[in-house]
Amino acid sequence: GLTTFHLESDDDASLHLNGTLVFTNPSMAATDFAVRLSPGLYAFRLDWRNDVGPACLSISWRPEGSATPTPLRGGDLLREP
Repeated sequence: GLTTFHLESDDDASLHLNGTLVFTNPSMAATDFAVRLSPGLYAFRLDWRNDVGPACLSISWRPEGSATPTPLRGGDLLREP
């Protein structure tokens, strides 16, 4: 279903799913974007860069039908050996 991601970064960040660039946040901003996902496992990569000063990075997701976004944290992700 349609999944909405919320990405906040300082300075920029890019989200890749299954090796494909899904979204780039090129500034110090909070951005929402939607992706249609089928059920299953996805290779997830989040690239991030901080130039100078304070740094921040957060990402959350809201599956279709969900009322509130859920923060994604490292422990929430499945890691392959």
